[in-house]
Amino acid sequence: MHIRFRKNGLGMNRVLIAPTRNFGRAVDRNYVRRVGRELYRNHKNLLRTGYDIALVFFPGKYSFADRAQQFMFLCEKSGLCGGTSSDCEM
Repeated sequence: MHIRFRKNGLGMNRVLIAPTRNFGRAVDRNYVRRVGRELYRNHKNLLRTGYDIALVFFPGKYSFADRAQQFMFLCEKSGLCGGTSSDCEM
């Protein structure tokens, strides 16, 4: 998973969830979009506001917990989490 972000000048975040082209069947692409939406929904209170966020998913046999761990690691690394790093822990 990759995360890209940019300030948008708004008081809210906008999120794009995009599987790569070689992700596979439509069922798999739709599933990873649902996972991405759920990850953002579960963690949006931990993230800074005012950003456009793009989550790019790559194929692989990852569970929801694996994707959640990847998402939180990338948010911490990129500085999208608000406050201290303990704020980003689940």
